[in-house]
Amino acid sequence: MKLAFFVLGMGLLVGLSPVAALAGSYTFVTIDDPLESGVAGSAVTGINDFGHVVGEYTDSSGKEHGYVYANGVFTTVDDPLEFNGIGTQLNGINNSGQMVGSFVESNGDWHGFVFDGVSFQSVNDDLGSNVASVSPYSINNSGQYTGFYHDLNGRFHGFFYDGSSYLIIDNPLGVGSTPSPLDPPGILGTMVLGLNNLGDIVGGYADENDLVHGFIYRNGVYTTIDNPLGEYGTSLFGVNDVGQVVGSYIDATGSVNGFVYDGVQFTKIHDPDGAGFLGTVAAAINNSGVVVGYYTDAAGYEHAFMATPVPEPSSGLMLATAISLALAAKWYRRDRELV
Repeated sequence: MKLAFFVLGMGLLVGLSPVAALAGSYTFVTIDDPLESGVAGSAVTGINDFGHVVGEYTDSSGKEHGYVYANGVFTTVDDPLEFNGIGTQLNGINNSGQMVGSFVESNGDWHGFVFDGVSFQSVNDDLGSNVASVSPYSINNSGQYTGFYHDLNGRFHGFFYDGSSYLIIDNPLGVGSTPSPLDPPGILGTMVLGLNNLGDIVGGYADENDLVHGFIYRNGVYTTIDNPLGEYGTSLFGVNDVGQVVGSYIDATGSVNGFVYDGVQFTKIHDPDGAGFLGTVAAAINNSGVVVGYYTDAAGYEHAFMATPVPEPSSGLMLATAISLALAAKWYRRDRELV
């Protein structure tokens, strides 16, 4: 589900060990599903530590399909219970290949599922009778997952499933009353979008002024995280085991930009081909700091991307380079003196 709208409406193989990527530049690769057609295009919202990504694409008839991109191969994944509706969306994937997502009926209601590569398990009925729509959004390596739902009154709530029971996550500051631009309409309260293997949870909430703020929920404590450039809102979408969080914000011009926050500084993530109102949405991050998301080009078409951090030179390498340059300069001066 393309949750840039949560912010907007409100104002390759990688290693398995978690290694914090240094702030700096990224290399961007577009990973559009070849079956896409139309303006909606492709979007990816989940990535695991093997670099396998999940997302959705829209075909020529306007129907959405979930897809997995792994080892250079695109595979379509559609929930068989979805028929004559809007389509299927994949949101998250863990290292075992378990995926979470939802299918959308023609009336706009979402039905969440967990997919293990063979069978689909519904999650809607498990959350009780006061639930209209459910969208699981992130799943960790223990099979725990998070997501959000909206109740029969139209208000959004976050949730966390620990393998046996559900914990409802409502940020106490999430008291906003502005209708959501998501389909179906709802009142923005709290949305939970990201989960790591340590149980840290990230998302967004709308305050009393209906401005969206990012937050992390850790050990029972809510902490607000706002990008200082997010004049019209910030939302967090993913978190890795190093503690890096990824999200998007709306700046003073109304443009959407992605970012990575390492607890100290914010690094802007903006696909060089991103343009227009939607700009770039950073949707997920793995333990090697690889970011995935989607952007809108100058023609208004949506594309999926993967952004891989470019490592900064180590201090040892920089020292060796400096010594080499100094020796080269010395020998150059010596040669000049002998001429």
